[in-house]
Amino acid sequence: MKQMSDRNRIFFGYRGGYINEKLQGDALEWTFGRCERQPMTFKDECVRAAELNHAFATSLGLIPTIMLSGGMDSEVTALCFKELGLPFKAVTYDYTVRPLHHETVFVDAFVKRHAIDHQYVKRDWWAWLQTDQAAELFLTSGASVPSLLPLLQTMREVYADGGFPILGCGDASIRRIDGVWHFCTDEGLRTMECRQLMKDGADGSPMFFQYTPEQVLSYLLEPRVQRAIDPGNRHAVVLKDLSLVKYAVYRDYWPVLTPRRKFTQYERNYEEYKTIQDRMMAARSVHFTDLWKVPVADFIQQLRPVLS
Repeated sequence: MKQMSDRNRIFFGYRGGYINEKLQGDALEWTFGRCERQPMTFKDECVRAAELNHAFATSLGLIPTIMLSGGMDSEVTALCFKELGLPFKAVTYDYTVRPLHHETVFVDAFVKRHAIDHQYVKRDWWAWLQTDQAAELFLTSGASVPSLLPLLQTMREVYADGGFPILGCGDASIRRIDGVWHFCTDEGLRTMECRQLMKDGADGSPMFFQYTPEQVLSYLLEPRVQRAIDPGNRHAVVLKDLSLVKYAVYRDYWPVLTPRRKFTQYERNYEEYKTIQDRMMAARSVHFTDLWKVPVADFIQQLRPVLS
């Protein structure tokens, strides 16, 4: 069977299926297997995930290729591969004059500092979103919004060229919902690449930070995360999510990481983008906007290994 995680111990689907088609009214189902052992540190589990990703990619005769965005998630992914000393490549979709172009500054500095085999893929963001190819990809991929499509198309091209695209996503999204901390997964943001690449014939499409249950549990047990979700922590009451905590955990283990501002793709020309999005959404009969969630405390117990 095609893999989106180590031995498919983590996967999504609908009606009890495995990465199957969504029908009108279906709810996203996300399945996490129980850990087979006590997790190591978050860093060690990430390096282990890189090792497993590399082995799977090379078993298919493909080159592990990290989609390097200029954000910390993909940089952590690359650093884990770099620590192994095994060959890999990195590809960046260049937004040219778009707001995200500033992130190429971080990409250039990062690949130079760490001597990473890297290339850019250039595509006119606005012009391409208005093509028939983009409209068709929006219908087939399950992307929640059109702004995700250029990255997805770049991943398809990497795979067609003999690469095994590895996206630095699946990072723990922990949000406070009705006063309770939940582990959350946004449907169209987290499932599109697996769904589309496997339709294209790929044998796997991993989300790096959800490659093993041990990796997920190791993050949830991080001291910074535990302090933040502690009901007795009065300072955490103001937080709506733990994104800043996540970046602090990253920098604990990888101090070479540099803080940077987070942009969206349409901070300029929003009305033009909204027109494109409305047109594409109107052509779709099934929407991919579910939020799968589980209380963090329950999730930790669900993931913990059964000790003999």
